[in-house]
Amino acid sequence: MVAKVSIVIPAYNRAKVIGETLESVLNQTEENFECLVVDDCSTDETTQIVAGFQRRDGRIHLIRNETNRGACYSRNRGLELAKGKFICFLDSDDLLDVNYLAAQCTTLDNFPDRGLAVCQTLRFHGRVDNADAVYGGLEPPITLARYLQCQISWSTASALWRVPVVKKVGGFPLQLPMHQDWELNARYLASGGTVAITPKTLVYYRDQWEPQQITARNKNDRLRVFSLYKSRKMVFYYALKMNSLKGDARLALSPHFINLPSQLFKYRYYWQTFDSLFASIYLSRHLYPLKKFMLEIIR
Repeated sequence: MVAKVSIVIPAYNRAKVIGETLESVLNQTEENFECLVVDDCSTDETTQIVAGFQRRDGRIHLIRNETNRGACYSRNRGLELAKGKFICFLDSDDLLDVNYLAAQCTTLDNFPDRGLAVCQTLRFHGRVDNADAVYGGLEPPITLARYLQCQISWSTASALWRVPVVKKVGGFPLQLPMHQDWELNARYLASGGTVAITPKTLVYYRDQWEPQQITARNKNDRLRVFSLYKSRKMVFYYALKMNSLKGDARLALSPHFINLPSQLFKYRYYWQTFDSLFASIYLSRHLYPLKKFMLEIIR
C-alpha cells in the first residue's frame, strides 16, 4: 500500500533525542505513513539508533548522505524520495502529538484547494510536560502581508504540505544557512498559495538554548545577519517576479530591510549594505532608511 503521508527527518548527531522523536512518529493514530530519516554523516550513534527503529518497523527508512550537506539538502532529498500524497518536515529533536497526521490530513482533505495545513506548536524544555510557550500565531487570515508583518507564523513541522505543491514552489533554499523555512513559506504565499488551519496544538518544539550556549549563539550573529539579508532579498525579488509585491505586502516587507544596512555594514558586507538600502528605499518610497543608516554609523 502506498503511504498517504511522508515524514522527512534530517538528522545530524542527534543520538540523544532522535529516539523520542521516532517514538512520537510511530505512535500516530494515522498509520498509513512512511518516515524517511536522512542522516547527514553523523559521527555519533544516530544511524545505529535509526537502524534499530528500521528493523522494528518497516515504515522507518534510513537514508545516508555521502557528504555533510546540511538540513535543507537533506529535506529536499527526502522530498525527492517521498512516495506520499502529503509531506511533513520534522526536525530530529521535535515531537508530534499522536493525532498530528490524522488531524492534518483531515484538514487537507476538507480543503482541497489549499497547498498546506498548519497547526499550533508549543515550545518545551526537557519534558513535554513543561510545554507552555506558544510558537508563533495562527490567527486568520493567512496572507503574505500578515506573514511578513510577523502577525502569523508556524514551525517547520506544523506544516503538512501537498507534495506537488512544495515541489512546484522549489523546496527548501540551499543557499541560506538560516531562516530557510521562513523564506519557503513567504515564497509560497508570494506565489498566491493558500493555507488551511488545523485549530489544535499538535507539534512540540524542543527549546535547547542553555546558558552555556549563549556564547556560541553570539558567534553565529554574523551568519544570522547575512541570512536575514539573503532570505529577505530572495523573497523581495521572487515577489516582484510574481507581481505580488504591492499594497500591504510591499509595506510589510519594508521594515525587514530598514534595520539591516547598519548590521551588514558592521560586519563589512558593503555590497549587501548598499543593496539592502536600495530595497528599503524602494519599498518604503522615502529616504528614511538612508537617514537612519547614516545616523547609526556615525554614532
